[in-house]
Amino acid sequence: MKQLFPLHGIVTVLNTPFSTKGEIDLPALKRNVNYALVAGVAGFLVPAMASEVYKLS
Repeated sequence: MKQLFPLHGIVTVLNTPFSTKGEIDLPALKRNVNYALVAGVAGFLVPAMASEVYKLS
């Protein structure tokens, strides 16, 4: 049987920020990740299948 990683706390989903050119805005993504870490999240659910699903390959 597969053993699961012991995870306690909040696991968040991040929205993927895009630039006005339709590219992933990496500086904004880094800010989002850092903000979540400072807030105390325990992990991230990636890849998130939200509104960005049609933009990513």
